Amino acid sequence: MIAFAEFGNPAQDIQIIDFIFYYLKALSIALLPLGILAIIFAGAMFVFARGSESGIKNAKKFFLKALLFVIGLIALVYIVELILSFINSVYEVLSK
Repeated sequence: MIAFAEFGNPAQDIQIIDFIFYYLKALSIALLPLGILAIIFAGAMFVFARGSESGIKNAKKFFLKALLFVIGLIALVYIVELILSFINSVYEVLSK
């Protein structure tokens, strides 16, 4: 007689779409300190420019890019939460 082992689903109820959204959220939260360091570095670029127009111009460009990066990461977290809650609510309605 051969005995077969039953293996449960290690992912349980987590679907691939949930995994993708959780991954994006974790990635954006992990990259947030990098964006904050970039803003601090841009501030240092302003200080070390010492009034030179090219240095200030470069610092403004870098600061704008770093600020947009941080705003984009924060927006990504909220967009992922919005889409995930929408998908879960649709799933709950359809599963009834």
